[in-house]
Amino acid sequence: CSTNSANKPYKVFHYNEDVGITSLDPAFASDQSNIWTVSQIYEGLIELDSSLLPKPCLAKSYQLLDSGKLLRFEINTQIRFHINQCFGNQYSRYLSAKDVEYSFNRLMDPKTASKGAWIFNGKIDSELINTNHPLRPFKAIGDSIFELRLNKAFAPILALLAMPYCAIIPLGAVEYYGKDYPTMGWECYGNPAAQPAVTSYYMAAGNLVLRNGAVSEDMSRYHSLNSTTDLF
Repeated sequence: CSTNSANKPYKVFHYNEDVGITSLDPAFASDQSNIWTVSQIYEGLIELDSSLLPKPCLAKSYQLLDSGKLLRFEINTQIRFHINQCFGNQYSRYLSAKDVEYSFNRLMDPKTASKGAWIFNGKIDSELINTNHPLRPFKAIGDSIFELRLNKAFAPILALLAMPYCAIIPLGAVEYYGKDYPTMGWECYGNPAAQPAVTSYYMAAGNLVLRNGAVSEDMSRYHSLNSTTDLF
């Protein structure tokens, strides 16, 4: 970047991987470079602490019910997605249990063809995915409660939910960006009153580009980057 970058209304961060980043989509976080990058952008219901024990992340709390076969998560609905034009005139919205249901349904959808489907394969009733059946494996109850129903108790499931494959993406974003979605990155932030800077992620020449700008800026310019040279 040039020496006068401090005078610009935005800053650019380049994250280089010698192998290259093939996708910013959690569903395709199957190799080391993608895993590392996705882990810096997305978050899931659960994260691992310094002792590698699961603890709530986007979830405020969780309960194990029905002899461990039902996991009920209380979603932190005070968390918002970073500003993006896919949310329409609002530019942002609060996290919802429906985003969690959508993310897990998408992970298991054969059309997505995610290698991460192994996390739930054989552990849930796959025939009830994306249905309205009361015992479906992924179920949003209002905005703040999400239930994960297993065929039988499986002790490691909380740790598996901390994997990048299980990161939460906003409902509607994939449909909005279509085939370009794997090159877009998303992040949640937890203090809506603070009005943080916009954060946008892009893939350019196989590398990650992060761009910060003021909230009041015209969002259209965040979606017209063709290469890293556009950012200097």
